[in-house]
Amino acid sequence: MRRLQTRFVLLFLIAIYSQVLLARDLQALPEFLRSDPFGAIVAPDRSGADLASSLYGAKHQVVLTGCRGGYVSFHLVVKLPSPSTYTLDVTIPDPTNKVQIDLFREWFHFTDSDKRYYPDALIPVHATYISRLPEPDNRITKQTAQAFWVDVYVASDTRLGIFSGTAKLKANSKITTLPLQLTVLACVIPGEDVVTIDHNSYGSSWLAQQFAGSYRRDPDQWFESNQFFELIHAYHRVFYEHRGIFHQLGYGHSGKVGPEFAPVLEGSGRAKHIT
Repeated sequence: MRRLQTRFVLLFLIAIYSQVLLARDLQALPEFLRSDPFGAIVAPDRSGADLASSLYGAKHQVVLTGCRGGYVSFHLVVKLPSPSTYTLDVTIPDPTNKVQIDLFREWFHFTDSDKRYYPDALIPVHATYISRLPEPDNRITKQTAQAFWVDVYVASDTRLGIFSGTAKLKANSKITTLPLQLTVLACVIPGEDVVTIDHNSYGSSWLAQQFAGSYRRDPDQWFESNQFFELIHAYHRVFYEHRGIFHQLGYGHSGKVGPEFAPVLEGSGRAKHIT
């Protein structure tokens, strides 16, 4: 009888422990597996779902390895069973500042074709991020998970070896910690690429659609404003950091030349000329 009771208690504890693992509220995923806003792997990625735990080492730490002069990237997924505020903090301390973290919140888009959500746009956020679920601006009913893209930049002159850090989630007075371990290898990714990845863009009128609120405040001067050129520079930076170039043509398919590309003219009639 005592043996049966002991076995029952043991099975009960195992079941409880398994539920705790399944309900853990901070998860790391490899870069090729995307989460939906309810914590499940999106359908197109599920063929690789058996690799969901491939980042974890023996001590339940997230193990990252990379060359110098490039990025090591992965997903972090915050999971909360009920609406709540939360704080996510990601850090890998380095006194020399050669290892840097960029954190992005993944914005979920609903697709009409299959009636499902997919993460697409990446919104830059601080490495210490405070919000709540459901996310107020993404407006997804019954959202229980928020995914983040983590870029760990390793400068070309970073020392070799192991760097330790943490990803911490605070929610409902509970703190969940994932240890991070980054191994920096001797290899260095060249600063110059062998192949130039050219990202073509015809004109710039599409910027007014993507930043409609800003454009509507000053539609007559917006394409010549400082904010407009700052956005152009930001796009160049995004492509550069992803080893490509932003090849922005000064005209659209209609043949219209963007005002920011047109040369300054003066005079009139036959005397009109480029200054």
